[in-house]
Amino acid sequence: MRVLALESRLRGDARQAERLLRDAIEHADLAGSQRRAAQARLSLVPVLADLGRLPDALAAARAARPALHGVELGQLETQRALALSRAGRYAEALRDYDRALRLLRPGGDAEWTCRVLSNRAAVLGYLGHYPAARRDLQVAHQLATDNRLDIYAFRTKHNLGFVELRSGDLPAALRSFAAAEQWLPAGSVEASSLLDVAEAYLTGRLVHEAREKLEEAIEALAAGGFAVDVPEAEVLLARLHLLDKDPDAAARVATGAAAQFRQQRRPGWTSLAHHLALHARVDRGEADRGLLDQLRRSAGQLRRRGWAHAAVHSHVLAGDLARRLGHTRIARTELDRASHARQRGPIAVRAPAWYATALRRLVDDDVGGALRAARAGLRAVDEFAATLGATDLRVRASGWGEDLATLGVQLTKRAGDAWHYLTWVERWRANALRRPPVRPPHDGRLAADLAHLRRVTAELAASSARGVVSPKLAAEQVRLERAIRDRSRIASGPGGQGTSTTLDRGELQAQLGDRALVELTEYDGALVAVTVVAGRCRLHELCTLTEATAEMDALRFALHRLARRHGSRASLAAAEAGVAHAAGRLDTLLLGPLLPYIGDREVVLTPTGALHALPWSALPNLRDRPLSVAPSATMWLSAARGTRRRARRRGAVVLAGPGLEHAPREARMVARHYQRARQFTGRRATVSAALGALDRADVAHIAAHGTFRSDNPQFSALDLADGPVTVYDLEHLEVAPRRLVLSSCDTALSAVHAGDELQGVAAAFFALGTTTLVASVTPVADDETHAVMTRFHRLLAAGSPPGQALADAGTSTGTLGFVCFGVG
Repeated sequence: MRVLALESRLRGDARQAERLLRDAIEHADLAGSQRRAAQARLSLVPVLADLGRLPDALAAARAARPALHGVELGQLETQRALALSRAGRYAEALRDYDRALRLLRPGGDAEWTCRVLSNRAAVLGYLGHYPAARRDLQVAHQLATDNRLDIYAFRTKHNLGFVELRSGDLPAALRSFAAAEQWLPAGSVEASSLLDVAEAYLTGRLVHEAREKLEEAIEALAAGGFAVDVPEAEVLLARLHLLDKDPDAAARVATGAAAQFRQQRRPGWTSLAHHLALHARVDRGEADRGLLDQLRRSAGQLRRRGWAHAAVHSHVLAGDLARRLGHTRIARTELDRASHARQRGPIAVRAPAWYATALRRLVDDDVGGALRAARAGLRAVDEFAATLGATDLRVRASGWGEDLATLGVQLTKRAGDAWHYLTWVERWRANALRRPPVRPPHDGRLAADLAHLRRVTAELAASSARGVVSPKLAAEQVRLERAIRDRSRIASGPGGQGTSTTLDRGELQAQLGDRALVELTEYDGALVAVTVVAGRCRLHELCTLTEATAEMDALRFALHRLARRHGSRASLAAAEAGVAHAAGRLDTLLLGPLLPYIGDREVVLTPTGALHALPWSALPNLRDRPLSVAPSATMWLSAARGTRRRARRRGAVVLAGPGLEHAPREARMVARHYQRARQFTGRRATVSAALGALDRADVAHIAAHGTFRSDNPQFSALDLADGPVTVYDLEHLEVAPRRLVLSSCDTALSAVHAGDELQGVAAAFFALGTTTLVASVTPVADDETHAVMTRFHRLLAAGSPPGQALADAGTSTGTLGFVCFGVG
């Protein structure tokens, strides 16, 4: 029965395991075998712990102890330690694990030794003793592989990922989680291990993927009766809701988890769930003395019960609330306690600790000190981002600096110094694009998956064109995309210092010359513009962001209808009127207050948030004007000074993808304007040919269907002869084309993350060193595309700057939608 019970537990059926062990104890008692009954109770301890009945588990251990000796007593100590660690009684658990090792050593039992070392390492990880935890796991993993104990080889490698995550090394954690899977039978999953992976995704601020893992884990844990793990999963879910700015959901889930922990008599975990519920109340805008007192008590409980990181967060919340309520003495105390954590630990702790330092200085009216602390915190965020290799992790890392950046922006805005305000906005804007690109390693498995995905996607598109639905191909596409995504995330970045630089006013003005810089920023829901014109820097209050995005949505909708030319003549006329109205309103809202200062100058414009998708050339005051749109002023300055990606260039290249009737003709037309331009059309326009030709090209023109994937911008792609070339493929370019034209619909669209971090095809080219990109943010009709591109390249080849050439081409053809990004 014990064997059957152990098998049931391994299968994930804790309730069946308990029933079998209860029967075994009853039979042993009837037979008068105290040892047999004790052995069954020994096995019952972890099962009861799984079921969340920790007092019962510890009682079972007490009942078994008198009848067990030597190795079996060591096994019992191991199981008791597991129950204690689940209860958050870490010091007692470590003592039991130490005793267990002494008792087990004479027997030389590899399996139980692995179990003790692996579980002890997890406790050491919770307590922050990372070197000791790694030593335990290294010994245990070697023991497991030497003795072909696959399940322990999996658990020790997986637990190493848990320890790396706690220490703040996200790529190392993801590598360990991925490496561990080789020891699991194909198709099997340990539900509790999904929680660690979900926590890693939360650290990477990958909310969508974390939610998927948590939902999968909660379903599996609840079905198997693993009640002890379910509220732990809900704690992560509450953290996810807080990250996703949904405090109501966070409060509901955290409160439910706290109730379950109380029922299981797990005071440490109860404190953690209670802390998250309080955090949600703060995020909901509650602010009173009662909440402040609860936060302070919560911080103390968390500290005493071993949740040092959560205690820091609670001190920050309490200190900030005390400051806002005018309780200065309490604010100083709480913020001082949080500030101590700013130099060590994961970024999820260091960033709020620096925020606490900045707030603490504000309590003493030291605004300069607060800004210095905020800058130091953003440097820590920058350094963390530099450790990440995958683009989707790097663009989200800036989110850890949101509070720090917002504080700096608020302080400088209140001071009314336009230049100071601009430098603070720039300090946090589009940092990921400024970092040297981290190319995926020469990974045969990743390359094979990318090639396989290309074939599957092409076959899927072909079958869809025939009207045939292929669930098998669709499922394979999803599987491959997940494999590529996960594989790319294990790469580490170069580390070291971040990319933050202070915008140099003299250099910016010198590079701008007679141009005007217009930087749009969001401040407390409103749009604020900063203009730099002829050495003068000014602040301008504009409309709300909501007003602007509503007009932008209307403009984009009308442009979509006109590009597709669907509908009656009257409806198309209505769409044209819609374009005129929305463009006029945006012109009034965004440019009207600036015109007295920028005049008719050429404009360098850096948008914010959703406005990155605005077809700027549709606005009447920008229609005939040379315009460059850049992710940030710092990016524009870097490109303008010509320091990005200096490399020997290889002339012009022209590519035409499949399915566009005008593309070959357009390619021939473009090629005529450049000497010895290399052309790739028809079957020659493959992904490998394109990547080879684009590398180090001086000018490149690609006429191909484009797809923007809002669910995962890394899979945004351009269609070529043998399938799509995705951002993952493009990141293999050594040096991107200096000037690039994407003659496709929507290819300039980007996902916009915190800090105006951009992700998509256009962003990938910028990160790789392209200085000028002409692309569309809306669909454009094929004949209009051909006309505007013909005119644009003729002017460009004749020596017109790209911004001027595009403005002239757009005016003469009446085509909207294309934008000149970077240096115009």
